[in-house]
Amino acid sequence: MSREIYITLSGACGAWAELERIGNDIANAQTAGYKSERLTYKSVGPTKGHEVYSTLTGVAIDKTDGARIADGVDTHMALQGPGYFSVDDGKGGVLLTRDGRFQRDSAGRLTDLHGKAVLGVNGPIVLPPGPITVGRDGTISGVDGTVAKLRLLDGPTRGVGGSHWVATGAMTPSTATVEGGVIEASTVDAASSMVELIQAGRAFEAFQKAMQTSDEMDERLIRAGGPQ
Repeated sequence: MSREIYITLSGACGAWAELERIGNDIANAQTAGYKSERLTYKSVGPTKGHEVYSTLTGVAIDKTDGARIADGVDTHMALQGPGYFSVDDGKGGVLLTRDGRFQRDSAGRLTDLHGKAVLGVNGPIVLPPGPITVGRDGTISGVDGTVAKLRLLDGPTRGVGGSHWVATGAMTPSTATVEGGVIEASTVDAASSMVELIQAGRAFEAFQKAMQTSDEMDERLIRAGGPQ
C-alpha cells in the first residue's frame, strides 16, 4: 500500500465530515437560536515514513449573536451575549438552548417548543393568567408583580441536535441580557452554506478518485511482481 493513501483517506474522511456538518447547518438555517458549526483539525506526522496529513479533532460552535426578529409575542425571548436558557430534559437533567420561542401550556407552565419546562432559578416557571413582561436581567413579571427569574447559564457545551446543548464542564450564571417579544435567528448563512456544500462534495469526489488510482497502482505492482 502506498503511503499516499493515508493522506487521501484522511482527506476523504474530512470532506465527508464537512458534508455532514454543512448539511446539518442547512437543515437548521431556520431554527431559532441555532449556531453554525466549524470542524477543527490538527496535523499528524511524519511518522514511520508517512507524510504530514490532517485529522479531525472536533467541532467549534459559532457563538456570535444571531439577528434579532421582533414578533411581539410576550413569551418569546432572545439572549444578547454568551449564555443559554435552561430547560428540564424530563430525566432529572438540564438542556441548554438559545431558542427562546417559549409558550404557555395548559397548566400555565412556560415551556419550549418541545413541551420541556423552562427553568427559573427556583425551578420550573409557572405563569399567572394575563400578559407578562421580561426584564433584561431575566426577571419575568405579570400583572401582579414578579413571577420568576430565568436560570441563565454559561460554560463549555456540546450540541445534541437542533438548538439544544448539554454542559461538558462547570457552568456559571450567564451575564447575557434578555429581550422580550424577540427571537434570535440562526447564524447559518444559507447561501454560503450551499457553496460550501458543493465545494465539500467536489473535494470528496477528488479524494475518492485519488484512492481509486492508488489502489489500481498497487494492484498493477502486485501483478508485476512488486517494484523492480
